[in-house]
Amino acid sequence: MYTFSDLWNTPPDDSSIIRYWSYEKFLDLLSRKQIYFREISKFIETDPKEGMIPYANRNILAGGFLRVQFRNEIIEAYHDYAKLNQIVKFCQHFTCINCWSLSDKENYRMWKEYAGRDNIEGAVAIKTTIGNLKDAFSSTKQEVFIGKIKYVRHEKYRNKNYDPFSFAFLKDKVTYDWEKELRLAVVNFDETNKIIQELNGINSIEDFFRINLDKNNGIEYTMVDCNLNKLIDEVILSPWVNTEMEMKIVELLKEKGLGNTVIKQSYYKQAVQR
Repeated sequence: MYTFSDLWNTPPDDSSIIRYWSYEKFLDLLSRKQIYFREISKFIETDPKEGMIPYANRNILAGGFLRVQFRNEIIEAYHDYAKLNQIVKFCQHFTCINCWSLSDKENYRMWKEYAGRDNIEGAVAIKTTIGNLKDAFSSTKQEVFIGKIKYVRHEKYRNKNYDPFSFAFLKDKVTYDWEKELRLAVVNFDETNKIIQELNGINSIEDFFRINLDKNNGIEYTMVDCNLNKLIDEVILSPWVNTEMEMKIVELLKEKGLGNTVIKQSYYKQAVQR
């Protein structure tokens, strides 16, 4: 279910959002009726700043503290950037995210970068609202947090919130602000998490700070149940869609009990198919 948190800025319920899906991921969504959330530390492969403490914060945080509770243990660090960073990395291995774009209009660059390179004629965009998104998770077991990404300049921005999970909603302004990202997050402490397995073998809090979190996978991903009838306002077809694929998607939606879904042509269709 959607859970409010004052850590993150959740837009009004009537705010429009769009997410771009490859055909394969769209088919998986309709078949499972679940949304895929990826462990945030996995995004560091393409964005080394993802979820990390901004450069300008390092000296400030070195004079403060971070704290996280694991089971009955309080793990905290004071005046030591290496330990503070370890706590932030630790949180990343339990935090999984799913990303949307806060917009009521399509974005051609988003189609190109996020709708898949293969079978691009079968890609779709799902358009909905924040309110629908909340409703779609109303019966799920996991707590789902929703917030706008705060785009910052890592060399200048000073985060005054010392909660280690607050860094999960910061991104580099120069590279990514065009995405207008809305981020969904779940925190998963499943016992299959390899980090938990390693924590079970430590004898002291100091041992925690010796764990090499860069070499350990956490939960990797989480699947979250979702009511698609509540989620989907519109399905926008790929700008490169052909008649055969359009009919295939229409039949697929009918087959999955979504036959009343509004289906629209892409704003960019005429431009790319001239």
